[in-house]
Amino acid sequence: MAQLLFYRQPEMLNRYRHRHLRMQPVENAYGFARQTNSTVLTLAEFGIASRVYPILFAGDATGKPVPVVLLGVRSDENLFVDADGRWDAAYVPAFVRRYPFVLAEDGGQWNVCIDRAYPGFVDDADSDLGTPLFGDDNEPLPALRGSIDFLEAFQRTFEHAVAFAAALAAHDLLTEVHAVADVGEAGRFSLSGLLAVDEARLAALPADVLQRWLMDGTMKAVMAHRLSLDLLPQLALRLRERMPATSASGDPAPEAVAATNANANADTDAIEA
Repeated sequence: MAQLLFYRQPEMLNRYRHRHLRMQPVENAYGFARQTNSTVLTLAEFGIASRVYPILFAGDATGKPVPVVLLGVRSDENLFVDADGRWDAAYVPAFVRRYPFVLAEDGGQWNVCIDRAYPGFVDDADSDLGTPLFGDDNEPLPALRGSIDFLEAFQRTFEHAVAFAAALAAHDLLTEVHAVADVGEAGRFSLSGLLAVDEARLAALPADVLQRWLMDGTMKAVMAHRLSLDLLPQLALRLRERMPATSASGDPAPEAVAATNANANADTDAIEA
């Protein structure tokens, strides 16, 4: 299970080493996610994401289930990023919107990292391109502060999503999905390694559990997940529309994703979350 996905060169952000770093918009804005066919989803996103993407569950690096949105049916292909690097959907998952920033845990402490390979970074003391990340006092400026706040909010609500998935697993509600994307003459692509809530098992839950889940919002998230499965055929349609411009070959097994965890060394001057 990939942990960093599109972060090609993760580096811990340092207020001195990166004091001249500036950030500017780039063309092909979502090109970095072109080969990512699923991303983790926070619990706060279930409602809006369920109207755009199928929501399923996949095992993280430890085997524990986490919610994911399915973005493609073939490995290394995101059907929601077009040839110009634009996101072709009304909602972009928060996991994607964090880029090029990400939180990394080191010794129980969360630190802010960046993808140093992001082409929008300018590291030149004499440049006035883009927006600076640090002020003359080496403290984060509003643009960076906003990104840090977003990372912190993402992490909090993702932890809620992990707890939600753990509750489903504890009640033995998650079963493997067996689905096939039929794209006509191009062939059929199987989806494997993904889980969904079993309706029969859900209906058989004890009344007190159902009542508690109705009260605390758990059932609302379960229903959003179940309804989103109706969107699975839409992925096949997107693939069929794209087939003339792409190869039909490739491993169809979806690439599962986990919570981000950059393996960065501790740095006393790192920007802490």
